[in-house]
Amino acid sequence: MLSQDFSTEKFNFVFQGEDYFGVHISTECYSKTIIFKTAHKFTDRCYVHVEPNAENRFLVSFKCKNQKHSVQKLAQEFCNELLEQELRFIIAQETEGVRNLIIAHAFSKTSLIEPDLETADYLEDAHHIGK
Repeated sequence: MLSQDFSTEKFNFVFQGEDYFGVHISTECYSKTIIFKTAHKFTDRCYVHVEPNAENRFLVSFKCKNQKHSVQKLAQEFCNELLEQELRFIIAQETEGVRNLIIAHAFSKTSLIEPDLETADYLEDAHHIGK
Protein backbone atom coordinates (compact mmCIF):
# COMPACT_ATOMS: atom_id res chain seq x y z
CA MET A 1 0.00 0.00 0.00
CA LEU A 2 1.23 3.50 -0.79
CA SER A 3 2.12 5.76 2.06
CA GLN A 4 0.19 9.00 2.54
CA ASP A 5 3.28 10.84 1.29
CA PHE A 6 3.06 10.21 -2.45
CA SER A 7 6.53 10.98 -3.69
CA THR A 8 6.85 11.15 -7.46
CA GLU A 9 10.49 10.09 -7.08
CA LYS A 10 9.25 6.57 -6.28
CA PHE A 11 7.39 6.29 -9.60
CA ASN A 12 9.35 6.23 -12.84
CA PHE A 13 6.27 7.21 -14.86
CA VAL A 14 5.99 10.63 -13.15
CA PHE A 15 8.60 13.37 -13.16
CA GLN A 16 8.38 16.88 -11.76
CA GLY A 17 10.11 20.19 -11.36
CA GLU A 18 9.24 23.27 -9.34
CA ASP A 19 6.20 24.29 -11.41
CA TYR A 20 5.74 21.42 -13.84
CA PHE A 21 5.23 17.69 -13.97
CA GLY A 22 4.92 15.05 -16.61
CA VAL A 23 3.41 11.60 -16.77
CA HIS A 24 4.34 8.77 -19.12
CA ILE A 25 1.18 6.81 -19.97
CA SER A 26 0.98 3.43 -21.65
CA THR A 27 -1.67 3.09 -24.36
CA GLU A 28 -1.85 -0.57 -23.42
CA CYS A 29 -3.62 0.55 -20.22
CA TYR A 30 -5.39 3.74 -21.32
CA SER A 31 -6.84 4.76 -24.66
CA LYS A 32 -5.79 7.94 -26.46
CA THR A 33 -9.31 9.32 -25.94
CA ILE A 34 -9.15 8.75 -22.18
CA ILE A 35 -5.71 10.36 -21.99
CA PHE A 36 -6.97 13.50 -23.78
CA LYS A 37 -10.20 13.69 -21.72
CA THR A 38 -8.26 13.41 -18.49
CA ALA A 39 -5.63 15.95 -19.55
CA HIS A 40 -8.35 18.41 -20.55
CA LYS A 41 -9.80 18.35 -17.02
CA PHE A 42 -6.59 19.99 -15.80
CA THR A 43 -6.54 22.92 -18.24
CA ASP A 44 -8.10 25.23 -15.64
CA ARG A 45 -5.00 24.85 -13.44
CA CYS A 46 -2.25 23.94 -15.89
CA TYR A 47 -0.98 24.39 -19.40
CA VAL A 48 -1.11 20.90 -20.85
CA HIS A 49 0.81 19.30 -23.69
CA VAL A 50 0.17 15.74 -24.94
CA GLU A 51 2.48 13.94 -27.33
CA PRO A 52 3.43 10.40 -28.26
CA ASN A 53 6.95 9.78 -27.01
CA ALA A 54 7.46 6.10 -27.77
CA GLU A 55 5.58 3.20 -29.21
CA ASN A 56 2.49 2.58 -27.07
CA ARG A 57 3.28 5.54 -24.79
CA PHE A 58 2.23 9.17 -24.42
CA LEU A 59 3.92 11.92 -22.50
CA VAL A 60 1.52 14.37 -20.87
CA SER A 61 3.30 17.48 -19.59
CA PHE A 62 1.77 20.05 -17.25
CA LYS A 63 2.99 23.52 -16.31
CA CYS A 64 1.13 25.17 -13.45
CA LYS A 65 -0.66 28.43 -14.28
CA ASN A 66 -0.54 29.54 -10.68
CA GLN A 67 2.00 28.91 -7.92
CA LYS A 68 -0.78 28.16 -5.43
CA HIS A 69 -1.20 24.68 -6.95
CA SER A 70 1.02 21.93 -5.61
CA VAL A 71 2.74 20.10 -8.45
CA GLN A 72 2.86 16.92 -6.41
CA LYS A 73 -0.85 17.11 -5.58
CA LEU A 74 -1.75 17.75 -9.24
CA ALA A 75 0.29 14.70 -10.28
CA GLN A 76 -1.61 12.61 -7.74
CA GLU A 77 -4.95 13.96 -8.93
CA PHE A 78 -4.08 13.33 -12.57
CA CYS A 79 -3.18 9.69 -11.92
CA ASN A 80 -6.43 9.14 -10.01
CA GLU A 81 -8.50 10.94 -12.65
CA LEU A 82 -6.94 8.85 -15.40
CA LEU A 83 -8.09 5.70 -13.63
CA GLU A 84 -11.53 7.23 -12.98
CA GLN A 85 -12.04 8.10 -16.65
CA GLU A 86 -10.94 4.65 -17.83
CA LEU A 87 -13.32 2.93 -15.40
CA ARG A 88 -16.20 5.18 -16.47
CA PHE A 89 -15.51 4.19 -20.08
CA ILE A 90 -15.48 0.48 -19.20
CA ILE A 91 -18.75 0.78 -17.26
CA ALA A 92 -20.36 2.72 -20.12
CA GLN A 93 -19.41 -0.08 -22.51
CA GLU A 94 -20.72 -2.78 -20.14
CA THR A 95 -24.06 -1.04 -19.60
CA GLU A 96 -24.63 0.28 -23.13
CA GLY A 97 -27.35 -2.26 -23.95
CA VAL A 98 -29.41 -1.51 -20.85
CA ARG A 99 -28.94 2.24 -21.29
CA ASN A 100 -30.09 2.06 -24.92
CA LEU A 101 -33.15 0.02 -23.92
CA ILE A 102 -34.10 2.57 -21.26
CA ILE A 103 -33.70 5.45 -23.72
CA ALA A 104 -35.66 3.62 -26.43
CA HIS A 105 -38.42 2.84 -23.97
CA ALA A 106 -38.56 6.43 -22.75
CA PHE A 107 -38.94 7.82 -26.26
CA SER A 108 -41.15 5.13 -27.78
CA LYS A 109 -44.90 5.57 -28.12
CA THR A 110 -45.49 1.93 -27.20
CA SER A 111 -44.21 -0.23 -24.42
CA LEU A 112 -41.25 -2.33 -25.38
CA ILE A 113 -41.57 -4.68 -22.43
CA GLU A 114 -45.25 -5.25 -21.51
CA PRO A 115 -47.65 -3.37 -23.81
CA ASP A 116 -50.74 -4.27 -21.75
CA LEU A 117 -49.36 -2.28 -18.81
CA GLU A 118 -49.50 0.91 -20.89
CA THR A 119 -53.30 0.80 -21.19
CA ALA A 120 -54.18 -0.90 -17.92
CA ASP A 121 -55.92 0.96 -15.12
CA TYR A 122 -53.55 1.38 -12.21
CA LEU A 123 -56.37 0.58 -9.78
CA GLU A 124 -56.97 -2.89 -11.30
CA ASP A 125 -53.45 -4.25 -10.63
CA ALA A 126 -53.69 -6.91 -13.36
CA HIS A 127 -50.23 -8.27 -12.58
CA HIS A 128 -50.84 -8.34 -8.80
CA ILE A 129 -47.88 -6.10 -8.13
CA GLY A 130 -49.39 -4.77 -4.91
CA LYS A 131 -49.75 -8.24 -3.34
